[in-house]
Amino acid sequence: MSKVHLENRYLQFEPVELTGADLRAALTAAWRRPTGWLFGQTFGGVIWGRVHDGELDLTTNASSGVEVLLRHDTLLNLRLFDAERELRVWRADTGLEARLVSEGVHGEEYAAWQERNYGLRQLPEPTSESTWTFTYRWLRARHYLAMEPETGLLRVAEHRLLALEP
Repeated sequence: MSKVHLENRYLQFEPVELTGADLRAALTAAWRRPTGWLFGQTFGGVIWGRVHDGELDLTTNASSGVEVLLRHDTLLNLRLFDAERELRVWRADTGLEARLVSEGVHGEEYAAWQERNYGLRQLPEPTSESTWTFTYRWLRARHYLAMEPETGLLRVAEHRLLALEP
């Protein structure tokens, strides 16, 4: 039986308001970083993108080649992430909710369990300002455990996306 190394981490969940009619501009303003990766789902399909030099660049639907629109009324969920933090957006009864998730010295305590790579095929990769090709990349994620107070058992309580790697 192998040993599992757990490391205590604190996750901070900061509420974010996405204001304005232009969701792309609202996401860029909330992100406030020069780089990052985006993965989301809309009523129209899957959407991938990246932030490069502070600008959000989006691709079309990876499965059908149809352009997927990033709008308040079509977005189901979205994650904009880098190694240090993640902006999570999801549809709620009252509209879109958003939280900025990051590790810090205060916040909700979790045990960082493992980082793992998940293979993604046919992932759109930006090759120039407006051109995307499809390539194979690894999605890196960190998993966090929390203890159930009633039973003392550990459960996977959180996941945070960290990077897309070649």
